[in-house]
Amino acid sequence: MPHLYAVLLGGEAPGSNTELHDVVFVVGDRLDDTIPALRAKWFGSQHGLHVDSYRVLDVVDGHRVELTREASASGPRLFFVNLGGYRDGEFAEAHANTFVAASDAETAKARAKASLLQGYESVHTDDLYDVDACLELDAVDGWRVRLAPTAEAESRPVNGYHPLPAPGDHA
Repeated sequence: MPHLYAVLLGGEAPGSNTELHDVVFVVGDRLDDTIPALRAKWFGSQHGLHVDSYRVLDVVDGHRVELTREASASGPRLFFVNLGGYRDGEFAEAHANTFVAASDAETAKARAKASLLQGYESVHTDDLYDVDACLELDAVDGWRVRLAPTAEAESRPVNGYHPLPAPGDHA
């Protein structure tokens, strides 16, 4: 059965002076099965493209994440919320993100702001995605996200540098 993955890609892009990152969503039986999709979703150079973190989105916020071919019925939706904020005297914008099961984007955003980047100034929402819409459903063969309440624990992210094999190499 395929899984929904959230993947933090890292790499370079023409004209950049620092490593860049982007969060993308892919579906596959194993993360290695998604490498062509990960490469296709990266906006920068393919050379040096790597995974800095990934997470199987199997359970999120008290809900089991199920992939189905049919449109989801009413109920909570899965959101990815990315917040940014600043600390006095630091030359950087800090980011934190979370996945939230909520009925709408405003509720998801409010819940994320209540728990992330406490003590930072000017906390703002950089990205708010309804993951179902962010999946680019045509690109993943029509898989849709459905949430079902559960008491199961969430999987933890897998952090670390994982270079993607060059196109044509076997993972």
